[in-house]
Amino acid sequence: MAGAPEAMSAIELPGTARALRVTSVVDEGDSLLIRAMAEDPSVLGAGESPRTSIRIDQGRGLVWAPFVETPLELRLVP
Repeated sequence: MAGAPEAMSAIELPGTARALRVTSVVDEGDSLLIRAMAEDPSVLGAGESPRTSIRIDQGRGLVWAPFVETPLELRLVP
């Protein structure tokens, strides 16, 4: 969904939605490393890997997740 957490749109941007199946979670102190696989690889773009990693830094309140193969830094909402 698009928009800020408090004002999310119900409009889904075509080609950007991914359903992920979590394969592992590694606790690294203040952060978690989540590894996942795409549930439906047919929705992936050319050259896009079905494997992904998401890092949650609870101490700093940040999340790093891929968006079209580019790491995106997001701030956690308290």
